[in-house]
Amino acid sequence: MFRKEVHEAEKQKLFGSVILIQPVSIYAICASLFITFVIILIFLSQANYSRKESVKGYLLPKSGVVKVFSNRIGVIENLYVKEGTLIQQGDALLKIKNSQSLATGIELSTALSSELSKQIKSLETEYVATTDLNQEDIARMSNQYKQLKMSLSAISIGIYTD
Repeated sequence: MFRKEVHEAEKQKLFGSVILIQPVSIYAICASLFITFVIILIFLSQANYSRKESVKGYLLPKSGVVKVFSNRIGVIENLYVKEGTLIQQGDALLKIKNSQSLATGIELSTALSSELSKQIKSLETEYVATTDLNQEDIARMSNQYKQLKMSLSAISIGIYTD
């Protein structure tokens, strides 16, 4: 039923079980991954982080209610009053730091200010150049108008003399 070659191949099989030996580098990689995972878990369980919170609140003055809110997110840098402290109009309650940094580490407000200054200078330069070109065009057209007027008067004189 089977060919002779199949029977011969069956006869030449290895006797015993196959043992797979893994290289030491596999064990080293697994151990380093496990240690890294444990370190990350320890860090996450022990680390402190700043939470971003949006706070809406009310001040309760003697007459009426005052709603206080900020239109920007930020971090409270200094708190100048404590709960229950009597304050006067114009007193600073707290200082909010709303810094936003770019990927380069530069403050967003500083970068925007610098970029806007550059744009203003560029627009001023363009305005001066455009104004100069317009003045030159006006002078050129004025001269052209005078020349055409003189040509017209010369032609008119030539027609009357003929």
